[in-house]
Amino acid sequence: MEPNPIMTRHVTPQDFERDISARKFRNEIGKHPQAFNRLFAVLNNPDNEKKLVEASECGRSALEGIIDLVETEPEIEKILKARPKENHFRRAVGVAIKLKIEKLGWSTTGRKSTIRGARYFTKAEIYKVQSQGTAFKPEDKTGHATTQRQRSLDHSTVNPETPTNRTSLRNVMLVVNLVAGILVAIGGVILLSEDQTTIGGLMIAAAVCGMGYATWRWLGELTR
Repeated sequence: MEPNPIMTRHVTPQDFERDISARKFRNEIGKHPQAFNRLFAVLNNPDNEKKLVEASECGRSALEGIIDLVETEPEIEKILKARPKENHFRRAVGVAIKLKIEKLGWSTTGRKSTIRGARYFTKAEIYKVQSQGTAFKPEDKTGHATTQRQRSLDHSTVNPETPTNRTSLRNVMLVVNLVAGILVAIGGVILLSEDQTTIGGLMIAAAVCGMGYATWRWLGELTR
């Protein structure tokens, strides 16, 4: 008998036993069986599979696609509220996401993104397609595979801007701020040469502060 393709995509507690990296989190399943039963139910819902994939296709973390469902699930939210500073349970949730998205034909990238709209999670893994031929393709209500152009994603859940686009924008803004700062500084030097020391000095100081702040913000974004 051929295996049910839907069931083969399901993530289960047994996957934590089979996956080497997930084994160290299996005790969390033992401590919170009801929470993980609900988590697996959320992950194995076909509609939520689409949300995981759509978020990943937009360069966001898979978890961001279902963050509202995860954080508002009563059994899960109860643990997150009671242990806000304890990270082991949240990491176990991340592992469950990883096991699930891998079954859908995606793999880890080693990069993380901030989860927009999250209350208890901060960052999560970004995934890439393992192979176009094997990756799960969400279907619309007519049964046809959807494409990214056909979907209109909810911007409150998934940000369509890719990390590359955001980095390019930051670079452009940095250059603009630096050029503006240089021009202001040149104006200040000219005023100093004309003995307008007070205004010239203020302009140079403002230019240095502005360029320094812009560079600091840019470097801060790079290390996030």
